Amino acid sequence: MLLRFKSTKATKPSWEFLHQCRSFGIRNTLRIMIQLLALEHTLADNECYIDHIAVDHTAQRQGIGKALLQRAQSEISSNERLTLYVSEKNSPAIQLYKTLGFQITKQHTSLLRGLLFNEASWIFMEWRKVT
Repeated sequence: MLLRFKSTKATKPSWEFLHQCRSFGIRNTLRIMIQLLALEHTLADNECYIDHIAVDHTAQRQGIGKALLQRAQSEISSNERLTLYVSEKNSPAIQLYKTLGFQITKQHTSLLRGLLFNEASWIFMEWRKVT
């Protein structure tokens, strides 16, 4: 799981393109870079965005994803919100997020994401700490 908070200072990307090309090949490196750019989300103030969350398919349905999300929820202060995008096709994940109190705030269709991931419809979900 990767959480992103809005930063007030500029940071340089730490991803070394040439090293990645040598390790994975230029075609795979470019493909991954384009896919990551297509999934990029611009953070709002007081937003913590779940950039990536994945559990190996052999370990799913064992409470690992739920534990990760609950940990993220515990890190959020009362004035912040936790957000994520999920594929509309990923019903088990959507159900898990709803069970943990996330609400659907908008749906987004992206031709680029459809071409890159074969999934054009994405749901934006949000969770706020109840005080």
